[in-house]
Amino acid sequence: MTVVIDRSVTTLRDRQAMSPVKRRYFERVSAAEHALYGDTRPAECPENAIRLDLAAMERPAQAGAAVSHAAHDAFGRTEGIVLYGCSYVHGSLLEMFAERRAISVHMGIAPFYRGNAANFWAAYDGHPALIGATAHFVGAAADAGPVLFHSRPYMDGSGGFEHFSHAMAAVTCVFADLGNVLQNAAPAVLEPFDVTDWPVLRDTGPAVFTDAVVERFLSRPRPLVKSGFDNFRLPDVEECLRRTRVSSETQRVSSETQRDTA
Repeated sequence: MTVVIDRSVTTLRDRQAMSPVKRRYFERVSAAEHALYGDTRPAECPENAIRLDLAAMERPAQAGAAVSHAAHDAFGRTEGIVLYGCSYVHGSLLEMFAERRAISVHMGIAPFYRGNAANFWAAYDGHPALIGATAHFVGAAADAGPVLFHSRPYMDGSGGFEHFSHAMAAVTCVFADLGNVLQNAAPAVLEPFDVTDWPVLRDTGPAVFTDAVVERFLSRPRPLVKSGFDNFRLPDVEECLRRTRVSSETQRVSSETQRDTA
């Protein structure tokens, strides 16, 4: 069973209200997306999929309650849950996601960069080594659940990079890595990393992504690259796979021991 959460109506409304400078910025985002993925128009849902309206789920009215009920029913029939590209969920849906060990994909290296446009802010601050993605379990706070691994696009070490294509490549990286992880084990046996003592550089909402900030970013003649953080030890997919194999083996041995002693 595949569950598709649809937020296209919300996205369209936001685009229509954009200022010229933000429209210019997102045109470059779209160009990078098209260069990497080709036609990015929303695909038709497969026959075994259920489409749910995110905007309706987040409304407190009866329509939202009905869709939330449908979501509980749909997600209850899935083997695993991966959230990507949807707003922060609340209430009983959030509780259900946490209980089911749903995996959320955050485009940004958390906890360094949390919140809205995290990879933009990493580039804005001059930390291209912190452009990437985080796969983590859903937690009570946005982008703050237990971390499984980070994915980062390749950098050749020359100090030069193009932000839009580099940030877009992070999407490819994280889903390739997530596929490798989930081929090895179900979410129930994945072990997260402890990153509670890591610094939070930014935890941003949409309000600080202002026209002035975007104009300043676009007007730079070359990307800003500061020293620091390049050698910070980040949980990566290889370490996650190693933990997965160890965890799966431990679970198998434990199950066999319980069966033999029963």
